[in-house]
Amino acid sequence: MRVFAIASAVVLIVIVSPVGAQQQDHTLLPTATLAREIGVLQGPKADARVDADDLKVRVARMRQVVGNFIVRQIEVYPSISKEDLQKQLGSAFGCPLNSCISGPRVFAESWGPKTTHRDFVITYGWFGFYGKGGSETILESYVWDQGRGALLGAGRVPPFFSGFLTEQEEVCWFSNPSTYWLLVSGQVGGASGRVLSGSAAVIEISAEQVKTVWTAPAGIGNVEAYVPPSGVPLWEIEYVDAKRLYSGLPNARLLDVYQIDYAKRTFRRVVHQPLD
Repeated sequence: MRVFAIASAVVLIVIVSPVGAQQQDHTLLPTATLAREIGVLQGPKADARVDADDLKVRVARMRQVVGNFIVRQIEVYPSISKEDLQKQLGSAFGCPLNSCISGPRVFAESWGPKTTHRDFVITYGWFGFYGKGGSETILESYVWDQGRGALLGAGRVPPFFSGFLTEQEEVCWFSNPSTYWLLVSGQVGGASGRVLSGSAAVIEISAEQVKTVWTAPAGIGNVEAYVPPSGVPLWEIEYVDAKRLYSGLPNARLLDVYQIDYAKRTFRRVVHQPLD
């Protein structure tokens, strides 16, 4: 019996030790404090100032607190999947399972046994009220390097999406250096009428920069932009030409399709046709 007890203890140690080591690497930080800070910085408040300078301060503060959390989370769990990191941020923003427009989105390559470097692209929205300046889209990249840890790469708040409630979708990913093209699209928050003002853009994001690759035509609305699951790198946008629609002219509803030349990192419009 004594020999059996000792053997059992040895087996228990062999089984439990790896699990303990794995848990140390798989640490999900609590999000309650971040959620409270986000709640203070966004959302309509009776006593909140709405001048441009104050709004910039609130957005900058939001980026700081969210960015600090992202860096800490990647530091303690560098192999975290994009799905788990998105759930973490979604919990803090009150958007479980990406259920909110302008909710956080995470794009990153998978972790492998020889991974020493990872690039993350993370998007989320700041919301204060409906209308110009009342909401902003935040696009950022983060980098993790073995030995250096995690840090913010590049970031931008596109001014042409100010006041828009946007969604983000991956168009394609380029390697060496790691670069994402994201399709960002949305409409003015709180809008009403036959044509809801909207726009779309393809944004290139890497560790070094965030830049605009393409923007939708001006003066459009009722925008539906998407990346079809065809396997071919392209994006599509359905929209209404507001002037033509309100003037009672035909061909006011349109479809454009843009196809990517992956090797050249360029694109061209292959379809431009009316939908009515």
